[in-house]
Amino acid sequence: MKKLKRHIFTHARNIVVGGDVASLLWAFKNDYWVVFTNPTPPYWFERFPSGIPKEQIWDWLILQLNYRGKILGAYPNKTIRTEENILKIMTEGNTLLNYEFDNVVVTNGEMLENSRPKEIVDRRALVLDKYNLSSQRHDHVYYWVGDELINEIHFYKEPFSMWKKIDVVSFLRESQINSFDYDLVALRYKLQGILKQQLGMKGSKNGTKVGDLPLRTHHLIREIKFLENHKYHNEKNVRFITVEEDKLWNDKTEELWEKWSASFRWMDTNTTKNFRMLLG
Repeated sequence: MKKLKRHIFTHARNIVVGGDVASLLWAFKNDYWVVFTNPTPPYWFERFPSGIPKEQIWDWLILQLNYRGKILGAYPNKTIRTEENILKIMTEGNTLLNYEFDNVVVTNGEMLENSRPKEIVDRRALVLDKYNLSSQRHDHVYYWVGDELINEIHFYKEPFSMWKKIDVVSFLRESQINSFDYDLVALRYKLQGILKQQLGMKGSKNGTKVGDLPLRTHHLIREIKFLENHKYHNEKNVRFITVEEDKLWNDKTEELWEKWSASFRWMDTNTTKNFRMLLG
């Protein structure tokens, strides 16, 4: 173990720090290695303009990069930092891995421990609130609202669960997330109004008694995914960039991806080259 902590790997010369679908696409296009603290897969409802789920492409990219040995560390990793031209990864098992690099590209500055912010941005965030729902039977799957607080609502039922589920998606600024006008209380009242008044939903039937039970929503968890980055100082051979997956992915890329993923010839040199060229 002590020898491993002192050892410096020299095979990964160009590295991307970031774990979302945009980071993986950029890394695959430019033939970089990838490292991240916690991976950040897309939510199940996020899609490219063509309609294909982003989660499906993220899963495929993780398999591709793993298959090629392009993911560094043993994710999730505790910390990532740079010291001169060495990238240091501390794994969850407290193993230190050292990689000598020529270039590091950072798409998520919060994953790099020693990044130096030069401007703190009031970042736009996707805020996901998950609920259990107690109601009468309904056929709702999706409802678009269009507001900052509650932009859209997804209805579904998980296998082997007695509860119906709601995923409520909002798009808020970081400064709004904990403010009174956008907190969980405000969200609850607004959600109840939409379900009852706009969608006409009712609470569960009350057995043999007259009247229905109240329409109930039980908040489970709030997840926040920032869609923008703070601005950071670039260092020698370390630069911070913003990557948009919708600009990388296109119809030609998707057409080739469909054929490629069906063939299972993942290491085909010509297909790999063509796929990289087609990414925006």
